[in-house]
Amino acid sequence: MKTVVLNYGSGNIKSLSNALNYIEFDHVVSNDIQTIKESGKLIIPGAGSFANAIKSILSLSLRDVLLDLSIHKQIPVLGICLGMQIFAKSGSEGGWTDGLGFLNGDVTVMNPPNFNLKIPYYGWSSLTNINYNSRLMRGISETDSFYFVHSYKYEGESVSARYLYDGNVTASVEKDNLFGVQFHPEKSRHSGLQVLKNFRDIQ
Repeated sequence: MKTVVLNYGSGNIKSLSNALNYIEFDHVVSNDIQTIKESGKLIIPGAGSFANAIKSILSLSLRDVLLDLSIHKQIPVLGICLGMQIFAKSGSEGGWTDGLGFLNGDVTVMNPPNFNLKIPYYGWSSLTNINYNSRLMRGISETDSFYFVHSYKYEGESVSARYLYDGNVTASVEKDNLFGVQFHPEKSRHSGLQVLKNFRDIQ
């Protein structure tokens, strides 16, 4: 069964697909329900607002499909940036909206304690508080840097790494078959490619 990159109108799918091709990660890009149902792994990218992402998923009748694959069939699922955030119970971007509810947490606007820090944050950051038992973070250390672009942050259960900006910001999550990264691995050079390889190799 192939990996499906979910095309729901959110995210730069082309650059992600190019990165997956580079590491020979076989995949298809689709929003076809039957194709998604038959997937062995799922990648949910994302850019834009939390509310619009959920609205798109509902308009494509994908919510129940994603719930079945992620929670019931427990195939490996990787959320990227906004794609990770919508794992949460709810998010405030675009008005408080119910998320997919895969993780017990919420997504709220970043509020840096230092007023000189700009929002949205975009740039390179290394990770802290890495869970070295994480399958997604295998081979990653605090010397690796990743590219972030976001104004909202996830806070809740199953955080597997953080980075320093607005306090300790969630950089990745991991719970059983669910994996998520706030950064863009497809734009994070060799470190990001290592994370994508790790997901490729998860059975």
